Amino acid sequence: HQGNTIEIRYTTHEQFKQQTAESQAVIRSGECSPYANIILCAGVTF
Repeated sequence: HQGNTIEIRYTTHEQFKQQTAESQAVIRSGECSPYANIILCAGVTF
């Protein structure tokens, strides 16, 4: 996967909740640290 970059975006809690509403799957890690949540987006590019 040479040349691919990872985009990091910081969002508010409200934006995060809106994005997770469109999720196909959610994994709950049990992490208790503030702001420890991430959204991973996977797709196929042709």
